[in-house]
Amino acid sequence: MNYGPRSNDQSQRIGRYMLILMLAWTFAVAASVYFSLKMHRQAFYSEVYAQARGIDTMDMEYRNWAISHGGVYVPVDEHTPPSKYLKDIPERDVITPSGRQLTLLNSSYMTRQVHELMDRHDAPLRGHIASLKPLNPVNKADAWEVGALKAFEQGKKEVAGIEKMADGKSYFRFMQPMVTEKSCLKCHVQQGYKVGDIRGGISVSIPVDEPLAIENHETATLMTGHGVIWLLGLAGIFIGGRRQQQSLQLVEKSEAEVRLLANSIAHAIYGQDLNGKCTFANAACVQLLGYGQESELLGKDIHAMMHHTRADGNPYLATECPTHKSIREGKSFHIDEEIFWRRDGSSFPVAYWSYPVMRGGQCVGAVVTFLDITEQKRVSGALKQSQKLLDSIVEHIPSMLFLKNAEDLRFERINRAGEQMLGYSREDLLGKNDFDFFPREQAEFFAEKDKAVLDSHEVAEVSEEPIRTADGQQKWLHTFKIGLYDDEERPTHLLGISMDITGRKRAETTLRESRHNLAEAQRMAHIGSWKLDLVNDKLFWSEEIYRIFEIDSQQFAASYEAFLQAIHPEDREAVNKAFSDSLSNGEPYQIDHRLLMPDGRIKYVLERGETSYDESGKPLCSSGTVQDISERKQAEISLEHANRALQALSTVNRELVHATEEEALLQAICTAVVEQKDYRMAWVGYVQHDAAKSIRHMACAGDEHDILAGVHPGWAEDEDGTGPSGRAVRTGKTQLSRDIANDPQYPSWKGELIRQGCVSSIALPLAAGGKVFGILHVYADEVDAFTAREVDLLEEMAADLAFGVNSLRIRLERDSAMAQNEQHLARMHESLAGTVNAIARAVEVRDPYTAGHQRRVASLACAIAASMGLDDNRIEGIRMGAMIHDIGKIQVPAEILTKPTQLSDIEYAIIREHPGVGFEILKDIHFPWPVANIAYQHHERMDGSGYPQGLKEEEICLEARIVAVADVVEAMASHRPYRASLGIDKALAEIRQNRGILYDTVAADTCLKLFAEGNFSLEVD
Repeated sequence: MNYGPRSNDQSQRIGRYMLILMLAWTFAVAASVYFSLKMHRQAFYSEVYAQARGIDTMDMEYRNWAISHGGVYVPVDEHTPPSKYLKDIPERDVITPSGRQLTLLNSSYMTRQVHELMDRHDAPLRGHIASLKPLNPVNKADAWEVGALKAFEQGKKEVAGIEKMADGKSYFRFMQPMVTEKSCLKCHVQQGYKVGDIRGGISVSIPVDEPLAIENHETATLMTGHGVIWLLGLAGIFIGGRRQQQSLQLVEKSEAEVRLLANSIAHAIYGQDLNGKCTFANAACVQLLGYGQESELLGKDIHAMMHHTRADGNPYLATECPTHKSIREGKSFHIDEEIFWRRDGSSFPVAYWSYPVMRGGQCVGAVVTFLDITEQKRVSGALKQSQKLLDSIVEHIPSMLFLKNAEDLRFERINRAGEQMLGYSREDLLGKNDFDFFPREQAEFFAEKDKAVLDSHEVAEVSEEPIRTADGQQKWLHTFKIGLYDDEERPTHLLGISMDITGRKRAETTLRESRHNLAEAQRMAHIGSWKLDLVNDKLFWSEEIYRIFEIDSQQFAASYEAFLQAIHPEDREAVNKAFSDSLSNGEPYQIDHRLLMPDGRIKYVLERGETSYDESGKPLCSSGTVQDISERKQAEISLEHANRALQALSTVNRELVHATEEEALLQAICTAVVEQKDYRMAWVGYVQHDAAKSIRHMACAGDEHDILAGVHPGWAEDEDGTGPSGRAVRTGKTQLSRDIANDPQYPSWKGELIRQGCVSSIALPLAAGGKVFGILHVYADEVDAFTAREVDLLEEMAADLAFGVNSLRIRLERDSAMAQNEQHLARMHESLAGTVNAIARAVEVRDPYTAGHQRRVASLACAIAASMGLDDNRIEGIRMGAMIHDIGKIQVPAEILTKPTQLSDIEYAIIREHPGVGFEILKDIHFPWPVANIAYQHHERMDGSGYPQGLKEEEICLEARIVAVADVVEAMASHRPYRASLGIDKALAEIRQNRGILYDTVAADTCLKLFAEGNFSLEVD
């Protein structure tokens, strides 16, 4: 009987079931991972999306505000030049009455300025105006923005996503379209935009590298957790597989016993004759077929009783039955599996053998032996499933599993994880040993270890062993090995499982380095730790605290009272209160306090502590840290001193700027000094060059007891001159007294100073032109109060005061001289104006028909200039230039000027020469205004059609452009020898028609506005 195929089928079925179970478990874990990652990602995306959308909305509202107001005017500077893209917009640039130039910012320019300011300040947030048809190249869209803008053209309302930008960092990018509105056409109509078109967008880019790193860390944690759960599930499956393997081994053993019994006892046997009638049946046959006794079968058609239908329900013809074939063909037949039918109509699977009964060379019937294989089928299927499950578990466990032959230690099996871990394929490994892959020294180590395991009959653990992979990398393995033995305890195989702990080893190395770095940081930061056992009053200090307190640990009493004794006497009460309050309220405490060293030095420390309590609330133990902050405190004290000096310096400089009287300035300086913290008194004295060489008090502040009234400092080398004030005058250098009480050179009145709280002082010389003319004396309320930096600042303050006094004196002298100069200039201006008027009258005398023309042109030109916001000096220059703009007509013959008929070409050419003649007359006269150019250019036109030079636009000075407008209006509205007046309306119509073509746009518009609003009328004679 052959049971091999059935056993294999059973094993395969178990394997399929286990595979389905593993796949189902893997799917469940994967689904959980997917859902969790999706929720994390959605939360992250929603947050940055809300930020980006909010920023975009704010940008768009700023733009809409600017659009609705037609833009904003801002001062021109290096970061905000006039936009060349707005040059065609009227009034792009304006000048305020104060002469300050302003330029127009439209919404795009304003937004771009904000974005550029953010870039200059290194703001992480990025903003960018982008367009597919940018007016400004700066607004050219990058690749992501191009895609977004094209999506907007297809109807999409917004585009967002994460992308790496040019700086290599990841950003969340967001953009909504900018739709062309009517107000946008002011700047963009020349690009062909219409209302409703998509003309671009503002992309908002938020840096997300740091949030993504946090998200990735959370994702890694999530994946690790799910991985552990997944591995635990696989471990459960593995254990189940082992149990299945043991069951399969038991089943195989039982099958062997059944097989032995089947060969030694009677199976179900029956016989049939040539007609298929039953001739005999043993008890087993009768029992299996469900009959009570053999007689119920004898003589009956046995095929019809037990073999009439196939497993699929189709009829089983007797002619096709192998038992009948044995009779017909005289051959034996073995059928592994078919079904037989019982008396009750139930069926069961059987394996049967049919042997022909030969008698005299003739077949007279057949003997059939059959076996109910129901149980065999079940066991065989289970065995196959278990084997397949075991194979699957071995292949899918994440650790390397290998099996070596005990004789030569060659690999007989290795799983997929082993291939990946070592970098060799299964085909490369099987049939070879460690000497084929690893260095000889390492291979010998592995071989000796393997043999020791086989000899010991125990499980061996190698917690750490290095190994070199196929690609040359070094990995660290944690390995378990055990020997497998036969029934006689002889080793047959070595089974091993190895886990890759390279990542753990690296983490341990990093941890050790981190701990070392932390210890070094604590040492460098001068931080020590302490612990106080409140029950036993035992104090424990780290070595660093002993170093900070400069106490020998062998001589320290190690108690709370001993600790208090080490604190500065003035701080003990505050420290004890902080600790006591912490014990009562259960809150941690922190306090800065001083330590008094044996040599008198002061140290500053920062103490922190907290207390643990038992269940009843009784304090058990306090612990904390002490940090030496002496250097920081000294720096703070120095900074505080420097700040008070700096504040005094700042106040002094403000007083200097606004000072108009010397005595008031000196008093303000003394008051400003005393108003600073810890400065008790200050006074200023001036050096007197009398016989006594005295110093006269000029101002003082803080002299509460009127000490200075009885003090008479001097700078002679006598008793009164030996103090800081006298020495400062004689040497010209700062004199510092760190402790007045112990300064042997201080004058006799130092007792009065000390009683007023003046403990230290500094005398600062006031010098001008290299000579000391006075001193500033400042007093403080503490010993050694003036730091080096503070002295530098006070010396700077004294120098500023000396400069201010000297400057004030010079300013008074200058003001007097300037008043005289102004009177002289006024007389010169009157003389110049009289000369210009005389010249103008001389010109008009030669041309009586245009009498008053230059005066009226000057009047209108000045009105236009004033409305344009020009300053008074420039308006005066325009008036002077307009009064004599036709001075060149002096050279034109009077008969041509007064000719009542049309001029000839030659005569007109002579007339056209008068601007150049006027320039030649005026060019060498040094007017403070462009008078000569006004005369030379008042017939030039903006399009270059004027004369005599054919100048264009900005080539014509502004004054000449204004006079040109006024000249045309007056000439057309006045009588001429060859025609009557055309009237003011036609004159203004000419200006209106040719504004921006022949005449300056601003000057023309201002002129038209003056007449339209009735602010000017032309008085024609």
